[in-house]
Amino acid sequence: EALSAEIEHFVTGVRPQTLEPGIVRAILLCDLEGSTTTARTLGDERWADLLAVYGDTAERAVETHSGRMVDHTGDELMAVFEGPVNAVRAAQRIQARADELGLRARAGVHMGEVVERNGALRGIAVHLAARVMANATGGEVLVSETVKDIVAGSALRFQDRGQHELKGIEGRRRLYAVARD
Repeated sequence: EALSAEIEHFVTGVRPQTLEPGIVRAILLCDLEGSTTTARTLGDERWADLLAVYGDTAERAVETHSGRMVDHTGDELMAVFEGPVNAVRAAQRIQARADELGLRARAGVHMGEVVERNGALRGIAVHLAARVMANATGGEVLVSETVKDIVAGSALRFQDRGQHELKGIEGRRRLYAVARD
């Protein structure tokens, strides 16, 4: 790539622009509230069966809303979407199915620039999405102010959850809970 850029510069006299490697995506993170206690109560075998059903449901919800599962380990998952409305709708579907299974899923959605390598997402936006999720309670979808601003005009409604210090993120950030339909 570097050699091609030098040849282009030599031939045209113009140095080609270098594109940044990031892309803007909506990031959804979910986990199950009280999973360790539930696992201990159910025992390993029943917990593994329940997680398998939950995982299948989560994958279908993500695919239904045009997302892609990036990581799914135990009771935690990360998915990526081109836009935040689909990420929120997928989170709501995951939570509804978790409720049916007797589980409480919490979710966080943020939109920002990420770097994708070998199918994995990296970048501050991923950390920010994780911090947003960490502030959610079971059955709640929290979003960053960025997401709220981007989806203006959609059917989504929000409740202000105030400003929060997010571990490792500079400055206070305003979070919003997605109002239930």
